[in-house]
Amino acid sequence: MNQPLTPDRLAEIREREQDATKGPWGTHYDGQGTYTVQSGCRLSLATGFTSDGDIATLHGNGQTFLDATFIARARRDVPALLAELDRVRAERDAFADRVDTLTTVAKGNKRHVQDMHADLQKANRERDEVHRAYADERGLRIKAEAERDGLTKRLHDAAMTKTWTNEDGKKFVFVEDIAPPLLGLDR
Repeated sequence: MNQPLTPDRLAEIREREQDATKGPWGTHYDGQGTYTVQSGCRLSLATGFTSDGDIATLHGNGQTFLDATFIARARRDVPALLAELDRVRAERDAFADRVDTLTTVAKGNKRHVQDMHADLQKANRERDEVHRAYADERGLRIKAEAERDGLTKRLHDAAMTKTWTNEDGKKFVFVEDIAPPLLGLDR
């Protein structure tokens, strides 16, 4: 039987178990090859072995004892198996609920990771743009610094131009002397 028990089939088994003679059940051997499955089996000091009645009588071979024992034990085994089935199914349902919850969380985490990945890609693009702008700015800054340094040198060279003093004591320079350093021309 590889198919799961349907609810109807399980209900039939439970109904048969409830309708069967109450236990405990036991077996009695008459010494002649006959086993009797009996209900309400007990041992009494006054009467010895006694029961509330016979459930089934089995006659036959060496298998008869095993069959009688199986039938007698079914009174305790079937309720125990039904209870275990209920427990296992409840546990399975709890695990299924947990799996559903974890699946929902995992899907949420997946979306969150995807969003974070998109944010990271955007941040990387922005960083690259900043690096490019910085590189452009740095290039402009280096160019401006070189231009400044050149102008500073020219100003210095102009300041170093020979000065003359006239008869009034005022200092002056000739345009031919100061023009080349101010204009960046070679003399």
